[in-house]
Amino acid sequence: MPELPEVETVRRILLPYCKGKRIEDVEVYRTKNVLCPMEVFLSALKGKRILDVMRKGKVLCFVLEGNRCLYSHLRMEGRYFEGRKGQSQGKYEILRFDFDDGTILSYSDSRKFGRFLLLEGDPHREGSPFAELGPEPFDLDVKEFHSRLKGKSIPIKEALLDQSIVSGIGNIYADETLFACKIHPKTPAKAISFAECESIKAEASRILAEAIEEGGATIRSYHPKEGMDGRMQNQLLAYGNENKSCPVCGFPLRKIEVSGRGTTYCPICARKERVPFVIGVTGPIHSGKSTVSKMLEERGYARFDADAVAKSMYGRPAVRAYAKKVFGKEAIVDKKPNVPYLSKAMGEDKMKKKSFEDFLYPLVLEEARKFTLKHKSVVLDVPLLLPSHIDSLCDVIILVEAAPEARANRLLEEGRDAKKLMKLNASYPLAMTKKKASIVIVNDGDLESLRKQIEGLPF
Repeated sequence: MPELPEVETVRRILLPYCKGKRIEDVEVYRTKNVLCPMEVFLSALKGKRILDVMRKGKVLCFVLEGNRCLYSHLRMEGRYFEGRKGQSQGKYEILRFDFDDGTILSYSDSRKFGRFLLLEGDPHREGSPFAELGPEPFDLDVKEFHSRLKGKSIPIKEALLDQSIVSGIGNIYADETLFACKIHPKTPAKAISFAECESIKAEASRILAEAIEEGGATIRSYHPKEGMDGRMQNQLLAYGNENKSCPVCGFPLRKIEVSGRGTTYCPICARKERVPFVIGVTGPIHSGKSTVSKMLEERGYARFDADAVAKSMYGRPAVRAYAKKVFGKEAIVDKKPNVPYLSKAMGEDKMKKKSFEDFLYPLVLEEARKFTLKHKSVVLDVPLLLPSHIDSLCDVIILVEAAPEARANRLLEEGRDAKKLMKLNASYPLAMTKKKASIVIVNDGDLESLRKQIEGLPF
């Protein structure tokens, strides 16, 4: 979605093109995008001259003769095209102005989310889209901003996206601002200090000003003008740079979801006690993930054992009932899981295995979430970190790897059926986990070698 710099770039393109032109005719090809009666909309626009093109936050306003204001919100895919009468702008065209000089201004929107609203009076009048927006970062009163955040438990990332608190910032520039301020995006808004509010204002203003100079960021479908790209995407330090090295500390940047929005940040630079620091440790069977987790536990991390929690879930009647439903009554004996039977059944029927995991994983995830909120530093020992979606809680993901021969030998040394267990674990998503991992630890050596790798971690 275009944010303040992108919309400002569009405004600067539209102003010299539209200013002074008289609207000779209006064509609306999709009436749902116009938020007022169509007959009023058309009659009020025809014959009016465009006096100015204004903007607040992400909203444009065409100021017209006759004390009228036409507000335009581009939403996700809205784009304006200049042209001459008779030119077609294709199947996504929503609205078109014909000007008295033979030129046109066409609005197209492949997602059809853009909106138009026509009102009388001053652009900032009460009840207008401008009046509903909070101040832009450039105009932010830090004292008032800090006061508004104090009453909110939502993450600061979500607060920055709330256009009634501060306008113009979207997902891209929220990530960039918080990265520059070294603030964790999950930090409760009410925990943000006055000094951090000053930093947010300063950094957001600096970044947005730079983005305006660069013509915005061309990401996905945004183009300020046909045949023209913005350049800010080349300057972004956080957004879109998942797993790339942090330009400050060199640690891989992490992408998580905050309030439903993809969020990229540096877990080392942004580490603060206000937000639990969560490490997820995973790896194939007998790679040494539990050993690594226990070493981190020795260093003061509270350890969550997902396997133990999953087994404890069988204490819940609903879990036992579902296991019986999927695998048969033999799955539960004396209210306890029949492990040999379940292992065999899961290995033989992947569909049933997935059905049961889809039921169990959300329960384990919820327990992991509760656990992280009770501690400042946490290590989550989870064999299937990604499939269970417990990775969504993690600031850092450690993948512990070991050669298949080494893992098989460790199983044999314990007197276990290595061939069977290795086959059962063959579906472990190693390639996907490698792609998502912040750190890969190779555990093919002795315990001392493994410990040295743990001691070398930057946390």
